[in-house]
Amino acid sequence: MSLAIKTDSHRTEELKSNGVRLFWLSALLNVNTFGVFSTIFYLNGGMTLQQVFYTAVVWAVVGLLSETPSSYMADRWGRKRTIVLGVLLMAGSTMALMISRSLWPVMASFVLAALGYSCISGTDEALVYDTKLELGEKGQSLTSLARLASAKYVPKILVPLVAALVAKDLTDSQAMILLVIDLVTSVAAAVMAMGLVEPRHQYEVVEQEAGIMRKAWGTLKDNGLMRRAVFGRAVIMSAALVLWRYHAELMVGIGVAPLVLGVSWAAFHVLLVAYYRTENETRGRWSLEKRIDFGNAAFLIIGLAFIASWYWLFQPYLLMVLFLAHQFSDVARWPKYSEYFNRHAASFSRATTLSMANAMKSVLDIPFMIIAAQLSGNPIWPWWLVVMAACVVVFTCRLSGGGKSEVAVTA
Repeated sequence: MSLAIKTDSHRTEELKSNGVRLFWLSALLNVNTFGVFSTIFYLNGGMTLQQVFYTAVVWAVVGLLSETPSSYMADRWGRKRTIVLGVLLMAGSTMALMISRSLWPVMASFVLAALGYSCISGTDEALVYDTKLELGEKGQSLTSLARLASAKYVPKILVPLVAALVAKDLTDSQAMILLVIDLVTSVAAAVMAMGLVEPRHQYEVVEQEAGIMRKAWGTLKDNGLMRRAVFGRAVIMSAALVLWRYHAELMVGIGVAPLVLGVSWAAFHVLLVAYYRTENETRGRWSLEKRIDFGNAAFLIIGLAFIASWYWLFQPYLLMVLFLAHQFSDVARWPKYSEYFNRHAASFSRATTLSMANAMKSVLDIPFMIIAAQLSGNPIWPWWLVVMAACVVVFTCRLSGGGKSEVAVTA
């Protein structure tokens, strides 16, 4: 009897450590120092900018194809084992880059990374949710999931600066140092993953994701404002990704020092965290819909300002500031859209709508990256693609003054 009590007590303590282990696992996997200047290293390795864009297409396609099989594996093989496999695959993607930064090793790296991400994405949230249910702490699951989501931002404050200091000359040997750092953090993440405790399964990821897709389709089919919100969010996210994909090569190419770019990204994330913390204090001045529309318009206006500055001023550091402001205007919209989905979706469809929004973004990444690859012969042409996409959102996906959502709001 006492042994059983001791065993149950020990399991409870181990289950409580799942949240901390997952937090640091996510933070370690998002260190990715190589990613700060990855495009430059790919080009130095013999790839063309067009091929760099195609790697993002590979990521999107593999991610979409592997999402359901990885969820099935999480249900049948176990959450912990699937997460461990995902971490090992991501470590393998780093090792592929250590072999060479030429086309085929890079493609192999993206395939492995996309498979690893699919294994972890969703499975980690399922493990958190099941852990809280087994501990009898279902009411705390939302807080734990929010804490897990915040883990990926922790390293982004210092990583750009560290990467800029290590790779100040952008040489091949410096690229290897960054990859070694990333491999070490991946190994540390694998140690964290192996320490996880498998909770009793309370729901099936596969069944939930199938329900998500059915419910999301019904929500979007019946609700015009939701369609606008999901489409507007996804289009600008995909457009911003196009510019981020080659920004390091563009900025360094026009004369921005790598160290300055790294410091600027560090400052960017400090400001972003501060902005997120003060978001609630400014929400009463405008309606949520107007703030979303303003964010989309800001993305368009700053994009036009960048293009105008490119043609008429061409001051490298001004262009860098405009680029960072442009990226900021995108990520600043994310919590507003999340609040909109939560406010206007019925209780069960809240998660479904956000999942469909993420799926739509992955689908849109493919044509955006293919078109950007064709436009990559001139560094400013992808900006025209992004501005045209922003115009579509600003003029067709306006939420303010568009009537009320047709989905009932429930607690």
